Amino acid sequence: MAAQKNMVKISKRLDASNVAEFKTEALSVLEQTPVGIIVNFSNTLFIDSAGLGSLVSILKTAAQSNKKLALVCLSPQVSQIFELTKLYRIFDIYDSLEKAEKIMNG
Repeated sequence: MAAQKNMVKISKRLDASNVAEFKTEALSVLEQTPVGIIVNFSNTLFIDSAGLGSLVSILKTAAQSNKKLALVCLSPQVSQIFELTKLYRIFDIYDSLEKAEKIMNG
């Protein structure tokens, strides 16, 4: 995982083996930004229930602080998981980083 000013980039997998590290990093970034956080999935090929759970938890934390959470660049495999679980309904998902940044910056 790699964090930038308001973005966390996920590695090839977001699963039980790295979800604690991701959540700690994402919450730290969220705390430091006034607007919200972008989670970049451009390198991610797999997400499991632990990864989905961490995203829901971060979304709840963001909402409590009136901040946004945007998911960007989902691979077809990851996108399918969001479709199957119907979680695409609660997340703001963008196909490009530029679109997400535009939304974040108003």
